[in-house]
Amino acid sequence: MSAMKKPTIVIQYPFIALYRIPVFSKLSSSEKFTYTFWSGKASPDRYLKSSFNSSDINIVELPLKVLKIPFTNKAFEFQFSSIKQLIDSRPDVYIILGNPNSLTTWFSIITARALGCTALSWSHGFLFNEKGIKGFIRKLFYKLSHGHLLYGNNAKNIMLKKGFSNEELDVIYNSLDYSTQSKLREINTLEERNNIRDKYDFDRNGIVLISIGRLMSKLKIEQVIEALSIANKCQNTYLIIVGDGPDKDNLMRLALELELKDKVIFYGECHDEKELSLLYNASDISIVMGKVGLSAMHSLAYGVPMITNNSMYKHFPEIEAIIENKTGWYFKEDDIEDFVSKLHKIEYKGDIYHNCIQTIEDHYTPDKQVYFIEQAIKKHLHL
Repeated sequence: MSAMKKPTIVIQYPFIALYRIPVFSKLSSSEKFTYTFWSGKASPDRYLKSSFNSSDINIVELPLKVLKIPFTNKAFEFQFSSIKQLIDSRPDVYIILGNPNSLTTWFSIITARALGCTALSWSHGFLFNEKGIKGFIRKLFYKLSHGHLLYGNNAKNIMLKKGFSNEELDVIYNSLDYSTQSKLREINTLEERNNIRDKYDFDRNGIVLISIGRLMSKLKIEQVIEALSIANKCQNTYLIIVGDGPDKDNLMRLALELELKDKVIFYGECHDEKELSLLYNASDISIVMGKVGLSAMHSLAYGVPMITNNSMYKHFPEIEAIIENKTGWYFKEDDIEDFVSKLHKIEYKGDIYHNCIQTIEDHYTPDKQVYFIEQAIKKHLHL
């Protein structure tokens, strides 16, 4: 096969989020396939950092336009230049982010198929057994593709029950920059852990929680702050909040009202992995009251278990990495008393630190993700 021309693979995203760079870079160095990435230059969301210029990734710009529907939270994305790019390039495999709210995606998949390309959708798939008109439209949309690259096994199981074949469905999981994270994790020390705790005047033997993400209502961070006012009656408990967003002022006001100024640290937005590694090193447990997504990957990569709510169908696929008493714990959704009770009853059974790391290394690294993606491509190309 080395003497033959390598099959061409196009991966189209509306924009390239920073966390996608490690896996895209590894794909670009593939010995099996030639990858090109089609993308807009920047994220329309100022809180979501993106990257367009990367020396080891072949990126072609597809201008991204977003139409927001007034008085609603709905927005539709457009990248119609992808149609011309498809006609001109005719890749062997066309992979597109499977978003049914992108009108372009419908037309692009149909065009790719008409041109004889293998069309694959990279998506969450079904997060739950969605029914009604929305479920019907989503199923119709997913039926357009030859196959699906899914983030988790739950989506695969749901889609199997909805009539998709096993051959159409490949779980590729998700990943962050694990190479950098693992190196930082190994050099962080107990002294640095204590330095961070001392810096913020935390009890070295207290419980330190960490929450990372955009400060918006769906993360329900106000519930963590309310829980702290209860938890501190029994044991010194602290919260480090990393991120920025529209709810920041309200959350700061709540911390003051509950007299938790010295227990809650608003660290601010941070994309420096070294700084984040030190914060995780100083923490005992990461907390997500709302939806778990990539935060699970980040936390477990540093050996930090996660506690979150038990409404599994509301989470993103990365929730599958959180296993009770192995890599984390669950409490009843929106039940602050149950959360506090769980927090006080937590026992570190076995080696949770190593359980967390092993879970990431088994499925959630760029190396693993590249392997799963290329296995799927080879299957569809009958290689």
